[in-house]
Amino acid sequence: MSSQVSLGKETEKKAPGHTSRGPTALAHLPSLTVQQQYVLDIYCRGQMEEWLFQQHLANDPILADYVRLVCRSPRE
Repeated sequence: MSSQVSLGKETEKKAPGHTSRGPTALAHLPSLTVQQQYVLDIYCRGQMEEWLFQQHLANDPILADYVRLVCRSPRE
């Protein structure tokens, strides 16, 4: 049995046990500093190389947690 989530005119089927990553699921995200937001923004715009972004994640556990929570695969 699958649950359905209404997306306007469309309906998307979700597997049983699927957890939504909507506003409630994202309410537990850590707060980011201006510097952390900047790093994330320039990386998402393609203005930072992958190795440098990975270095930021390795040195900043809060940023790493944020990215892990937001960028998870929808199947997780």
